[in-house]
Amino acid sequence: MAGENMNGSSIPKLNSSGINIRKDLVVRYAKMMAEVGNYANEGAKIMIDNGWLENPPQSLDREELRKK
Repeated sequence: MAGENMNGSSIPKLNSSGINIRKDLVVRYAKMMAEVGNYANEGAKIMIDNGWLENPPQSLDREELRKK
């Protein structure tokens, strides 16, 4: 049956850097995560410069809406 291992159970195979024995993949993954962090940091700076990230999204002031 599809998805079953030799014992007949259908436990999925795990594949992550935590259990991977290839050290080169772990190093590449760590470098990639650092690059992603830098990319996100640059994006945040752009958003702050344009005034898009100065305040987090706020809920509407219901008291002010009632006055209108």
